[in-house]
Amino acid sequence: MLLCFIDAIIMAYRAGYVRHDEQKTALIIAARAATDPLTFMTAMDTFGLARSTELHQYMGHILAAPEYYRQQNPHMLGLSTTGGQPESFLTNSQYVQFLVEPVLTQQQQQLFYNAYWWFVRNHEKQYYDQRKGMCIGKYALESRDNASAVARFEDYLSWLMNKSAKTVQKRYADFPADIVAAILKRAFT
Repeated sequence: MLLCFIDAIIMAYRAGYVRHDEQKTALIIAARAATDPLTFMTAMDTFGLARSTELHQYMGHILAAPEYYRQQNPHMLGLSTTGGQPESFLTNSQYVQFLVEPVLTQQQQQLFYNAYWWFVRNHEKQYYDQRKGMCIGKYALESRDNASAVARFEDYLSWLMNKSAKTVQKRYADFPADIVAAILKRAFT
């Protein structure tokens, strides 16, 4: 059910109804708290997205017939309409950013961008870091197919969120890693 709510959030963002980071945050909290469309709409109201707003009304339309809207708007969701091979997770950074942008605040987008590029660089061949005096390239010998890479990236995000360093924990405290992982898995596997 969470993916249904995520799709509604993405379509609302792409249609121009989600304009502020506060709205994104409220929608993510509502999606996590909900078990069905009715509780999602109630949670939206509870977390500050009033029933009288255009966003609330648009979300109601999407959630009234989610399959219909998903099939009508695959481009909004970032899904391929050709049915061919998915883009490469490790090389098409613009596509990856496009997919996750609707669910991340400005600050979270920068965190995601940093994590993604660290991860991609570590999938390249091993290289020697003279400053640290060691070889870097944790994933250099790992499989580069999308499913494997996305699974490892999900593990990496989880590791960042649970890291013992307080500064890292604080930065990733509200990061929606589960939602980002669900979007990436659907697009790349």
